[in-house]
Amino acid sequence: MKKKILKAAFVAAFAMIAGYGVYNSQKDVVLSDVALANVEALAGGEGTSSHDCPGGRKECVRVTVGNTVHIFYEK
Repeated sequence: MKKKILKAAFVAAFAMIAGYGVYNSQKDVVLSDVALANVEALAGGEGTSSHDCPGGRKECVRVTVGNTVHIFYEK
C-alpha cells in the first residue's frame, strides 16, 4: 500500500513539474529597446519613398521589394 501511494505521489510531482515547465515556456517574449530598435532598422529599407523620377517626370514613387525596384508615376 505504501509503495502505491509513493508511486502516485511521484507521478503527481512529475506531472506538476512538467506542467509548470510547459506553462513557463508559453509566456510572451518581451523584447528589449535595443532589440526593437534593431527590428526597426532592418525594416527601414522597405516600403515606399519619393525619389528623382526617370525621364524628367515630376512625381513618382519607387518601391523596392528585395532586389527589384518598381517605379510608379503619379497621374
